[in-house]
Amino acid sequence: MYFRQFFDSRTAAISYLLADPPNAGAVAIDPDPDPCHGLVLKSLLAERKLELGLILLTHTHDGSFEDLAEQYPGAGIVAGTRPRQSGRYRAAIDDENFCFGHERIRVIATPGHTPFSVSYLWRDRLFCGDALELGGCGLSEDRECDPG
Repeated sequence: MYFRQFFDSRTAAISYLLADPPNAGAVAIDPDPDPCHGLVLKSLLAERKLELGLILLTHTHDGSFEDLAEQYPGAGIVAGTRPRQSGRYRAAIDDENFCFGHERIRVIATPGHTPFSVSYLWRDRLFCGDALELGGCGLSEDRECDPG
């Protein structure tokens, strides 16, 4: 099993790469849509001879679908809600499972940060995007909170 965490100090965002190396299956969770960060992920996939089958998004912001679709043309994109476009995009369904190699990751509906936020449970790890933020507050942009 392969697990890699990426931290973007510019945005304080964290993304992940999970893979089953013997079977070459891989998923990325919340990859940065910036093309420079995409080069790092693509290089790592190539170096380890992994195939990125899915991009799993815990929440979405305007434009991220299109940028990710351009960078990773072979991967499906899953999020809590389906964007206006069709094609490779799928809406995640609560308790749905996705497989990569012989591994399985489960969808958990967790609306909050954005109306259609989801979390993903893989083994003993929960990926919840901005639902939980260290030193901050993961509420929707239209709400206010005092993290203090």
